[in-house]
Amino acid sequence: MKITITKISAVVFSVILVLLVSFSVCAFDSDSVLDFKISADGFATVSDCDEGAHGVIIIPESVTIGEKTYSVKYIGEKAFESCYSVTEIRIPEGVTAIKNFAFRDCISLKNVYIPESLVMCQYDAFEGCSKLTVHCYRSNYQFFTIYGIASNIDIVVIDADEDSAQDNEATEDSAQPTDLISRIVQAIRNLINRLTEYFSADDEETELPFLPDIPFLDEIIKEF
Repeated sequence: MKITITKISAVVFSVILVLLVSFSVCAFDSDSVLDFKISADGFATVSDCDEGAHGVIIIPESVTIGEKTYSVKYIGEKAFESCYSVTEIRIPEGVTAIKNFAFRDCISLKNVYIPESLVMCQYDAFEGCSKLTVHCYRSNYQFFTIYGIASNIDIVVIDADEDSAQDNEATEDSAQPTDLISRIVQAIRNLINRLTEYFSADDEETELPFLPDIPFLDEIIKEF
C-alpha cells in the first residue's frame, strides 16, 4: 500500500511539474501575450499585452501577420497598462517611440531595457511604475532624466562605461602636457643651480656642469 501511494505521489508530482514548466514557457512566449497592429507607415506597433502576462517580456524585433513580416517600431498607447505581474521588459533595436501611458500601473515592473534606436518617449509612459529602473543609452538619456527625477525612477546608462573610459583617456591626454611642463621646469631649476655653482666656484678649472637633454634647451640657454 505504501509503495502504491509513493508511486501515485510521484506521478502527481511529475504532472504538476510538467504543468508548471509548460505555464512558464507560455508566460515567456512574448508572441502569445502581445497584440500588434500595423501602422500607416508599414511598421508594427505593440498595441496590447495580456494582463495575465508575468515575468520577463521580450518584445520581438519583427512580427509575422498573415504571410508578411513587419519590423516592430512603436510601443503603443497603454500597450502594457495594468500588467501587474510583468517584472521586466526588453525592447528591441528598431523601436523608435514609446507612446502615452504605455506602461502605466505596471506595479511589479523593475527593469525596462531601452534600445539605442529610441528617439521619442512620452513623459507619462511609465506613470505608476514605482519600482522601475530604466536602462538606456547616452543618445536617449534625456528622455528619462526629468521624468525620472519627478517619479523616483532610477536611470542606468548602458554605455556609461564607455564614457568613463573616454574621460580617463582625456584625463591622461591632458595630464601629459602638464607632466612634461613640470619636468621641463624642474630641469631648468637644476640647470640654474648647476650654473650658479659653476660661476661661483673659485677654481678656474672647474668643468662646466653636465647640461641635461631637455626640450627647448637651446632657447633656455639663450636666456642666460
